[in-house]
Amino acid sequence: MKYNIVCEPSYSLAEITLDSGESVIVEPGAMAWMDTTIKPKTEMKGGFFAGITRKFAGESFFLNTYTAEGGSGTIGVAPGYSGDIIVKELNDETLYMERGAYLCHVGNIETSATWEGFTGAFAYGMLGLRVSGTGLLFIVSYGDIQEVEVDG
Repeated sequence: MKYNIVCEPSYSLAEITLDSGESVIVEPGAMAWMDTTIKPKTEMKGGFFAGITRKFAGESFFLNTYTAEGGSGTIGVAPGYSGDIIVKELNDETLYMERGAYLCHVGNIETSATWEGFTGAFAYGMLGLRVSGTGLLFIVSYGDIQEVEVDG
């Protein structure tokens, strides 16, 4: 699997090239284009309860899996708003994200809702998104993303 982020940081798009048999899990509505060797499948990852918690966390109930079949292929994935995309490699780690920040992932990564507390109800809602596992996670934002190292 290879990827390239183009048109960053304003109108970013991730071009992901998959070898035959490889898959990428994508937020519905984020696929911009794909080669004819890429085959889509829509499913409720993790079952009904996981779908419901993702929905309450501001993400989609269903997720799309795009798999390269019969050869390698490329897919273009973009957020629904103008903004930046960064790729974070997770190694059996957990990351807590803002609602709407999930774009797609490759590997063994699971998403679930996390409790933000009652104070979050006044801003965006009481649930955020918890992402954990091993693989590449594509994160989006409205506008530019600047990473800051936090110690502690």
